[in-house]
Amino acid sequence: MYAVIESGGKQHRVEPGEVLRLEKINVAEGGTVDFDKVMMIGEHDRVEVGTPWIADGKVSAEVLRQGRGDKIRIIKLKRRKHHRRQAGHRQYFTEVKITAISGAGMSASAQDTQLGGQAIGSTQSLDSRQDDNLADQNQHASNQTSNDQVNGAEASSSETANAKPGSAEASGTETTNAETSSAEASSSETANAEPSNAEASGTETTNAETSSAEASSSETANAEPSNAETGNK
Repeated sequence: MYAVIESGGKQHRVEPGEVLRLEKINVAEGGTVDFDKVMMIGEHDRVEVGTPWIADGKVSAEVLRQGRGDKIRIIKLKRRKHHRRQAGHRQYFTEVKITAISGAGMSASAQDTQLGGQAIGSTQSLDSRQDDNLADQNQHASNQTSNDQVNGAEASSSETANAKPGSAEASGTETTNAETSSAEASSSETANAEPSNAEASGTETTNAETSSAEASSSETANAEPSNAETGNK
């Protein structure tokens, strides 16, 4: 619940239990003061507005202390006129605590607000503890997941390290055997191919030489009678 009051020519929105500073009120510290210039009262969705004041509206407050605000400095200067004035000011105020609001069929006190605040605070504390417990559980689960991932990574690294030497040895053995087999097969093919090539080359050479010799003999035999006949003539 809240209300809007007028005090010292200013409007203030107040709630039960709120502490605020108003323009100086001539009431001793520890005394009480009632504000009857209530312009509006509201509670939840219900709002009552005065014209300009609410007839039975009243806001009660307790005076906590009388005091003066921080000093402000006022300087007036006119250049080239040798005019300069300086002064200080501390504004008086009255600090009050709102104790009750009533009017327009609605009422509330600082005690009720305090009890409600304690209930809300207890609920918030319970919610906060539940949130903390949930956060702890999530953190524990996250840490467990991280540990599992680390252990899995270490196990995978160990298996990979153990598997690599065996694979290398097997690969080396297979490569050596394959190279040996390829070399033996190549040697056998070369050995088998060389005699055949030699025999074929020799046969072809012999046949060619025989054919050339026969052809030369025939040409020579045919040529000699012709030469003899030419000499006789």
